[in-house]
Amino acid sequence: MLPKYYNLYISIIDNLKLSNIKAKIMTAEWKRINNGEIEGRKFELLRYKSSGLKVITTQRKTESSPGASDGTSHLMPFVISAGDTIEIEAETPERLEIELQNDGDFSPNGAREISNLAR
Repeated sequence: MLPKYYNLYISIIDNLKLSNIKAKIMTAEWKRINNGEIEGRKFELLRYKSSGLKVITTQRKTESSPGASDGTSHLMPFVISAGDTIEIEAETPERLEIELQNDGDFSPNGAREISNLAR
């Protein structure tokens, strides 16, 4: 006789295996094209297939949001601490440069230096 929760265990194991496979497929889509350190922060620059770009780096300073609602959707309050890992994505090097300044808090020169590595 099988244990009471045998089917549940099998289902969980199957889901974990499937999640692991999906994660491997998703990470295989991103290729590292460069990494280094700019303005005292390490970064990794990745390209998705042939167009999308992503920079993985760390948050420069602690920021928080009180949350918001427009009646149909809600943004929960959050805190991003200095040193937390963040990801910044864009479709083009030009757009990445802008996003690195706006969301990554890089200087214009630092953002340009990283985005030029993707050109």
